[in-house]
Amino acid sequence: NMKYELQLLDDAGNRLFNTVNWSDKKLDWGIGVRAPGEYTLRIYGLSRAGKYHLMLIEGN
Repeated sequence: NMKYELQLLDDAGNRLFNTVNWSDKKLDWGIGVRAPGEYTLRIYGLSRAGKYHLMLIEGN
């Protein structure tokens, strides 16, 4: 069980999504963007040791 932070940033470095959670909690979220470009998903471990599984699914 570890604490982590997820961030989704656009190509200008603006945060589009940010959340902090524990790895024993299931986090299911989706986000849509209107403009093409590059986006960055950052995951930071904030405390304790642990693991998580990340699944990325492209929607229509």
